[in-house]
Amino acid sequence: MAMAMALPYWNISMVAIGMLMAMALPYLMSPSTLSTPTTPSPSTALVPFTLGDLKQKLFPEFHAPHRNFSFPFATNKTTLNISILQQYKANNSGVGSAVWEGSAVLSAFIARRATALFPSHLEGEIVVVEIGAGLGTVSITTSLVLNKLNRRGRIYVSDGDPSCLVQAQRNIRRHNTSKEVIATTHVVRWGNVLDIAPFEPSAYVFAADVVFENEEVDEGGGGGLHGANHAFAALVETFDQLIKHSNLLLLAYKRRRRREERFFNLMNDKGFYKTNVKRRYLHRRYRDLFEIICFSKSNLTCGERLGKLVY
Repeated sequence: MAMAMALPYWNISMVAIGMLMAMALPYLMSPSTLSTPTTPSPSTALVPFTLGDLKQKLFPEFHAPHRNFSFPFATNKTTLNISILQQYKANNSGVGSAVWEGSAVLSAFIARRATALFPSHLEGEIVVVEIGAGLGTVSITTSLVLNKLNRRGRIYVSDGDPSCLVQAQRNIRRHNTSKEVIATTHVVRWGNVLDIAPFEPSAYVFAADVVFENEEVDEGGGGGLHGANHAFAALVETFDQLIKHSNLLLLAYKRRRRREERFFNLMNDKGFYKTNVKRRYLHRRYRDLFEIICFSKSNLTCGERLGKLVY
């Protein structure tokens, strides 16, 4: 035990990866390979599988060419059918180049509670901003909802990864056929006020699975969109610029790391009021895994806008 504790961090990581790969070996080889003796070629004799193979087996949904969703709409008499094309990590894109569960959670809520979120007394064009849109699932769902409700809308689909936005734009074109709802893509680097300056005042800000920040040790330190010790502060700064007293943020969140508590502390420091959507209004598949949290700058806004949907 003492020897194991003395190993450098990278040695422990390599041992852990090796153990995972050994455990996954039967699943990475086809039945014919396991049952039929073969003579390995020189190129594969020493490397029967790669770490990339392991990742595809452990996270197949990330590597699928598309993800299909059917979200019940409002009174459950019809559904919104959405097909998202994805190319994970293509053209140096980041983790947003796959559909994360949080976007399905928030999309299902928006579709099912459409009439509560966008009531008839909310007059005029409805403006929505999505932060960390990735492939655009939430924004596309919102555009289809507004079409169903015969409402005019403007949706700002934003992400800090331009390569993801290329894929998002392609998905938007596949779904948005109405001239009454305009969805446009924008590069928004968290914390950069100039990036959001062109946006019109919004009724809602949507975000899903964005509360993520790399650890200092195991994921490369402070670089990238989710760099350690700055991503949360930058994200909170962006929310602070977008949320005023009359609009609100809906955030689909799944707790993964203890350090995420810092994000909520920073939101509190900025004067945000926090309330939760009642779990029974989340899709039953995700009720025990996810929260949908409403943030606003007034302690009344979430209750006034969402009514019985929140605690």
